[in-house]
Amino acid sequence: MIGQFISTTAIVIALIVFLLSIILSVTGIPALISLIFLFNIAEKPGWAAIIPFYNIIVILQIIKKPLWWFFLLLIPIVNIPFILITIFEFTRRFGAKTKSESVTMVLLIIFLPLFAIDNGASNYVSDEGFTKQH
Repeated sequence: MIGQFISTTAIVIALIVFLLSIILSVTGIPALISLIFLFNIAEKPGWAAIIPFYNIIVILQIIKKPLWWFFLLLIPIVNIPFILITIFEFTRRFGAKTKSESVTMVLLIIFLPLFAIDNGASNYVSDEGFTKQH
């Protein structure tokens, strides 16, 4: 009886892990490729998108936020407004002109590839242009 329960539990856990890995692959790989593309447009190394934590530092460099924001992004609950501000500023740096475009980017997994393809190179705003426009 106990052996059957353990084997059934193991099968369920294995199935959940398998499904989560499929979901992560389907959503994560296009998002990673898009982030590499956007980093290259911003004249940052594309490989930086692959390195955990360093990619956050590079995003903060792109949006011209201080390094101490990185530590705020690691603190639970406190990080929520800083994540939203980071996403908002990142999308504005790549040409999102309205708040609705930036709010849509909160669903990054879905919209990051579309944003990279549609808005990427043609709408990237460098430091000089960003301060003049905004």
